[in-house]
Amino acid sequence: DSTLRTQLLHHFAPEAGSGPGEEKRAQAYVQFCFPNLEEMQHATAFPASESFTYTLTEDDGSRLFGFCRRILHPGSGGLPVCLCVLSKRQWFSLFAHVLDIMQLNYDIDAFVAPFLKAAHAAPVPLLPGATVVVAPWGPDGQQVFRLTTPEAQAPRVTSMDFLFERLGIAGALRLVAALCHESRVIILARQSSSISQVAHAASALLAPFQWQHVFIPVLPAAMIDYVAAPMPFVVGVLESHRELLASQPMDSCVFVDVDKGRFRGDDTVPQLPRPYRDALYRRLEALKHPRNGPRWDARSVSTAFSDFFAELLHDYREHLNPNAVMSLRASHAEAERARRGEGGRPPPGGGVSLDALFDHAAFVSSQPSSCRAFLEALRGAQLWEVWLVDAALDSEYLQPFQTRVLEASARLAEASLGGSEASRASPSTRARDTLTSLKFMAASH
Repeated sequence: DSTLRTQLLHHFAPEAGSGPGEEKRAQAYVQFCFPNLEEMQHATAFPASESFTYTLTEDDGSRLFGFCRRILHPGSGGLPVCLCVLSKRQWFSLFAHVLDIMQLNYDIDAFVAPFLKAAHAAPVPLLPGATVVVAPWGPDGQQVFRLTTPEAQAPRVTSMDFLFERLGIAGALRLVAALCHESRVIILARQSSSISQVAHAASALLAPFQWQHVFIPVLPAAMIDYVAAPMPFVVGVLESHRELLASQPMDSCVFVDVDKGRFRGDDTVPQLPRPYRDALYRRLEALKHPRNGPRWDARSVSTAFSDFFAELLHDYREHLNPNAVMSLRASHAEAERARRGEGGRPPPGGGVSLDALFDHAAFVSSQPSSCRAFLEALRGAQLWEVWLVDAALDSEYLQPFQTRVLEASARLAEASLGGSEASRASPSTRARDTLTSLKFMAASH
């Protein structure tokens, strides 16, 4: 029988997570390491190295990230071996370094096993940009490895190049708009790495929002029926599985063909609104040809999108109910005390409702007409609701974005007070400037 089958060669787990149940979970993860197993049955050669990432949602709603590197090794009989590191930390750069180390020193018993054990035991620094020291044979051993945790405001991915090179600026903006409105998004490409790069880069550009639903950048063939699910999702499907995909009863999906740079099915998705979108487009155009470094610097691109969202939402605080915010924070504090066993009591009924917390209708109606369809479509989106609650709670992870919001408010206020030249502008120009300027001034106490 020449049929290819997957085999779990080594599984490292901390003692607390060992046992039959954990081993069964590890076997389940293997299918995500080889989502194109059927296609591999007919392959005559395999890439020397291929990297991709998958994301799973745990029972408690948390995310588990699988960082994968498929390699060819002399001892594998010409078949690929997949190195996979599972973590709840979305540290792309650090785990890419871990995979580099394991690939360069690949020997399961002599290196990979002791390296993973030492990496798991290494203290995780609390400060971003800090060093993690991994010493498989002790601090005086021959090999000591130093890994760096991401900077506090670093983008969640290390590269934006592939997203913009394949889809262009306009395509990237369309994909982000589809994610903002929690569409059912199917990304197609020939290679797993292509799908993974596009899915994760686009997801990172949602910041300060976070995708809350099913997110499987490379969907195994055995799970193809996920595309028929009646809820938002982002899934990647290999080109070799297109016929399987076509056999599924899909409804209102947005299709993104990475290899051809084409979109289908997003005609009814509200696009990022003008004039902010136009300013973002021009800013991204200016980043296209840097003198040094990557073609699309990930930090610069992420900053441009964060500034876009900050300007779009610059006066959202005006529409928060102060009394509801105080009640929400008190309820959150009580829930935290209860969680820590300090005698707090969670509020009955889950605390403050979103309608009481934020006047969405007033917020939308106060915006320029070009922005209203996009903002109205956010109502009910889980990523919007989660962000709104976190913003009202003044969550620490949002502090950099809140600073951008204040900066955007100041810029727009200054633009609205353009001096004598503005007063002499045409009525249509003054009306446009007024619509796109700050309405936050009265509340900036």
